[in-house]
Amino acid sequence: MTETTWNADAARYELRVDGTLVGWIDTRSGDGILVMTHTEVLEDFRGRGLSKPLIEAALEDAVRQELAVAPLCPAVARYVDRHDTPGLRIVGQ
Repeated sequence: MTETTWNADAARYELRVDGTLVGWIDTRSGDGILVMTHTEVLEDFRGRGLSKPLIEAALEDAVRQELAVAPLCPAVARYVDRHDTPGLRIVGQ
């Protein structure tokens, strides 16, 4: 089972599989903009498509919070280009 949560102390979204941390998206924010700077999936978990649910959950959370997103991370930018996230506002592309 996968679960994505917000870690406020680390300013990142974290993905866990069966309770084990397997990846994250580093962020920074201000002025109503969530800047997604880097996505990481740990080596042992790469190639399983785990970045997709992580990015999807982070973008949906930004929409819920009415934040615009600046996808500086190439993985997030690719996801945004290829998928529709209703209500998502993109800045800086």
